[in-house]
Amino acid sequence: MSRLMLALFAATAVLAVSMPAFADDDDDRHHHRHGKYKETYWDGPCKVERKWNRKGHYKEERKCKGGYAAHYPAPAYYAAPAPAAGVYLTPPSLVIQPPAIVIQ
Repeated sequence: MSRLMLALFAATAVLAVSMPAFADDDDDRHHHRHGKYKETYWDGPCKVERKWNRKGHYKEERKCKGGYAAHYPAPAYYAAPAPAAGVYLTPPSLVIQPPAIVIQ
């Protein structure tokens, strides 16, 4: 029984030590594996396609709905009014005094 347990323990130890070695793909320098790579995403109303080739050349294409210079309303912005000249606004101060000590 003890030989069987020892063999199982040894096999488990060998597997536990060797499993992290299988997790690495041995190519952690570049994402696109030195070949062609294509990326597509949306930038507002425009669809953007980026392409790279093996030599590192880069190309970007934009296809926009409503034309490239389509009008979109500006976001709402609140401009707080400036204080009058010569007036300084200070936040209210808070003073905490310790309780009085009475000796009898």
